[in-house]
Amino acid sequence: FHPHGRILWLPFKWNCLFIAINAYRIGAVIVDRYAARALSDEMLKLREDHFFVMGVVDFAKLVRLAEVETFEPGDMIVGQVGNFLTLFPFGV
Repeated sequence: FHPHGRILWLPFKWNCLFIAINAYRIGAVIVDRYAARALSDEMLKLREDHFFVMGVVDFAKLVRLAEVETFEPGDMIVGQVGNFLTLFPFGV
């Protein structure tokens, strides 16, 4: 029995769309949390020492986008050119 006498398909379709969107977002959160647990001990220590304000999931996203570079003592990474602080390209 339906109170209007017929099935209202439009609200049903919208509900299915919202369920699909929410299921996708829940899956994305689960994948992000899984990636955060897979961080190496070195990256977790780096986060604790320097990026403690960021959440673990956000730090894992940053690490995924980043490229790890190793510098020798005395290498110039940041310097001032005129009145501007400049981040020098790696390898210069």
